Amino acid sequence: TDWNGDGVFGSSSDQYIELWNSGDVPISLANWTLDDQVGFGSQACIFGSDAVLDADERGVIYQADSGIMLSYYYGDEINLFNANGQLINNLSFGANISEFDL
Repeated sequence: TDWNGDGVFGSSSDQYIELWNSGDVPISLANWTLDDQVGFGSQACIFGSDAVLDADERGVIYQADSGIMLSYYYGDEINLFNANGQLINNLSFGANISEFDL
């Protein structure tokens, strides 16, 4: 399946991270940072000044757009930092050598 609609199938560009605002009010993601292992791996993705997640909205960030390449084979982590550099949320996962989604 070509999840991001770029015409390339079976590509790591279809990897994605989904952010969900489970709250009742919009959240500004202006200058927030999404990164895998800090100091290792991919370059961090910094959200623009107009980035907002409305209440109960989900945002999908594809590898093709963010440059964040997650390592499912070796395991990795995902970190979300606010504009002040404070860790807001993170997820770590171990190695997964299967062909199944996490």
